[in-house]
Amino acid sequence: SKSDFKVMVQEYTESLNEKFRDKAFIDEETYKDIVKLLSENNKTLHDPNWRNWARNNFRAKEAIEKKQAGTITLPVLIKERMWNEFCNAHVQLGHGGVSNTYAKLKSKWSNVKQDLVVKFISKCITCSLRK
Repeated sequence: SKSDFKVMVQEYTESLNEKFRDKAFIDEETYKDIVKLLSENNKTLHDPNWRNWARNNFRAKEAIEKKQAGTITLPVLIKERMWNEFCNAHVQLGHGGVSNTYAKLKSKWSNVKQDLVVKFISKCITCSLRK
């Protein structure tokens, strides 16, 4: 369920080293800030370390090219949409397992965590009934 997934994400995040927790998953607000930074080079967002992290981790060149086409979209799966994307990919593959689900998600989104896909699929009721 979606609530189980939220708990899974929270537990996963808490298992990470403290310095990586804040940036493990991108929420809607952070995503908007990243787009704003890349499109406007806004020097007031967050602190210099955050701005450096955002520029280094999110394809600034790709974002600029897309801006010229009208809008900026980054291949980043935001936290609020993860459950739906994981479910859709897994179902579209006919419950095809970890490798296939991870590959499908990774082909569209740059920040998908394989460990989380493993945990997600281990909780899939349909997959567990097939065993």
